[in-house]
Amino acid sequence: MSRAFETALQQQGIPYQVVNGVAFFQRKEVKDVVAYLQLLNNPRDNVAFLRVINNPPRGIGATTLRHLDGFASVHGLSLFEAARRIDEVNGITKRSAANVKKFVDMMDRLSLHVTAPMEELTGLVLSESGYKAQFENSTSEEDLQRCENIEELLTVARQFDENHPPEDGLDAFLEEVSLVNDTDNFEDTNNRVTLMTLHASKGLEFPVVFLVALEQGLLPHERSRDNPDQLEEERRLLFVGITRAQEELYLSRAAYRDFRGQRRLTVPSAFLMELPRDEIIVEQDDDVPMVLGSDAGGTSFDSDRFASRRPSEKTPRTSRSAFRTGAELAGSAPAASGPDAFTQGMVVCHPKHGVGRIVALSGNGANRKATVEFGGRTGRVKFILSKAPLKPLKKK
Repeated sequence: MSRAFETALQQQGIPYQVVNGVAFFQRKEVKDVVAYLQLLNNPRDNVAFLRVINNPPRGIGATTLRHLDGFASVHGLSLFEAARRIDEVNGITKRSAANVKKFVDMMDRLSLHVTAPMEELTGLVLSESGYKAQFENSTSEEDLQRCENIEELLTVARQFDENHPPEDGLDAFLEEVSLVNDTDNFEDTNNRVTLMTLHASKGLEFPVVFLVALEQGLLPHERSRDNPDQLEEERRLLFVGITRAQEELYLSRAAYRDFRGQRRLTVPSAFLMELPRDEIIVEQDDDVPMVLGSDAGGTSFDSDRFASRRPSEKTPRTSRSAFRTGAELAGSAPAASGPDAFTQGMVVCHPKHGVGRIVALSGNGANRKATVEFGGRTGRVKFILSKAPLKPLKKK
């Protein structure tokens, strides 16, 4: 969740710090995927090469890398150039040499797409390398968080494509990432924005507090939906956050959210209806639909209970029409099989090509495209999702 704020604060030159956590672009899984992109952008980047050559594990051990490094030093080559000549390197087993060749072949395939949109290229890196797949079947909370961060990197890439002309490609993307990543030059002062989780905020107080993303699936978290104890813990965490504010408290939600590589209409947190309405000023854009849901412990969001607000000269009175049910929005919300319903790694079905898996996505709206791997003679096919007869089957 912190990534969008880190980027915005950096772009505006506003000092910030991440407390009891790791900044998004400093997280290991994010740095690993970015290293693949760095190696594609500059095959002579030995640091990136060493980070990804055996990540995920490919049976290329320290001994192989030591011999490879020695060969590169003697012949004045980069490690990647040395890897191309792996058959000339002494002391390496046939199995290890074969694994190095497979890595080189994979990078060569990816290099054919370096001018593609960043979302597409990042998706292909994930699909070809198998990096994300190593975490997907895990039940570990840490691995699930890694998957979420990798999916958020797809959102970063998609937003880059939206905000930059096509000629601003891989090099510009990596430059932007490096700028967001460089927070070491901020002065050591308390006059900065502090980003933290609700857990990390316990025992602290601030003059002004912003609690963001009060949306179903985020607060409360989607994994708490069917567990009353976890749902109650989420409620307690919200209380902790609220009571951190000494003077001003802001609660917010997005109407639409780019999250984990997918753009979707949000549903307000059911916790909002539990707040004391007489103490809250509600600001709601009449043009933004308020979708009502019932995902939190069977409790529906009650617009009549929450929409009441104190009149304010600075903000318009909230109209009842701003609150609409999911059924009322059926015509305007994305369809179940609309372009934004398709995600990286999703299994889909095509009436002619059969079952395949989405290996990359790019574009927006009616021009959103998906590259699907069907295997066999069909191989990979790129579709314009608004026109293709693809049907989602499941998301891995």
